[in-house]
Amino acid sequence: MTFSDPYKALMEFGRADELSMSVSVEVALGDERMSTVVPVAVKRSGENSITCAVVENVPLYYSNAMLILENGKSYSVSSMFPDYSSLLGKITALYRDVEYTEDGSACMVSISGAQAAELLQTLCPALSGETETVNSAAVETVIENGSVQSITVSASGESNGSAFEVCAVISGMETSSDAVIPEAVAEAAAQNSADTADEVIEQPVQEAPVSEETVVMPEAAPAAACEAVETVVEESAEGAETPLSASTEAVEEAVEDAMEMPLIPLDEDDDTI
Repeated sequence: MTFSDPYKALMEFGRADELSMSVSVEVALGDERMSTVVPVAVKRSGENSITCAVVENVPLYYSNAMLILENGKSYSVSSMFPDYSSLLGKITALYRDVEYTEDGSACMVSISGAQAAELLQTLCPALSGETETVNSAAVETVIENGSVQSITVSASGESNGSAFEVCAVISGMETSSDAVIPEAVAEAAAQNSADTADEVIEQPVQEAPVSEETVVMPEAAPAAACEAVETVVEESAEGAETPLSASTEAVEEAVEDAMEMPLIPLDEDDDTI
């Protein structure tokens, strides 16, 4: 196998007009454990590539650096949510820039420094930041007959004084998808860039907004880690009479509430968000 094979295989997979895969993430932070499985699909609408990530039965769409809801309302994605639309591209770039080792059909790279921090930021933004230290990180891509079968990302380090371990597995990788892009989402994606997004989602910070009243934003709990989206959705759904997936308006409110509410940690008796 030549040096460029994993890179070429990943590039070829990523160029497809339609993709589908499953992203499972497990996080250990101190004594707490959490996990999630997110089906991800990529479809092309006109000149735009749109990524759909189904989080807790709620479809979230990414395109042109925007997070778009089913009703077409869009937000410039900042540091709060995992960016499933950029994950594959960042992993592909690793095999262009870093020498890898082989073990049968598996091609492995060890990464550190800025590359490791950037990949962790994409998967689990709540773990990354000034207080985060990545001790080790690696990516393993399994290729059979020139086609990508799976990708495993693992990392360990320290965040906010607690040790963490992250393992993410991308599997079920197909160059087809039965996802349907809502018309409102396609129209929002066609608006050229995130400059036209309705609002910007930012991680809450302890600063006062431009108003007469000073508001101090609570710090997001580290235990929420890579479950930022699920936690925001669940917080807004507490006490709701209907499933959140049945209400785009409720999803919209959940995203907007992310700028006003802290992320909540896991219950002590529950291992999964």
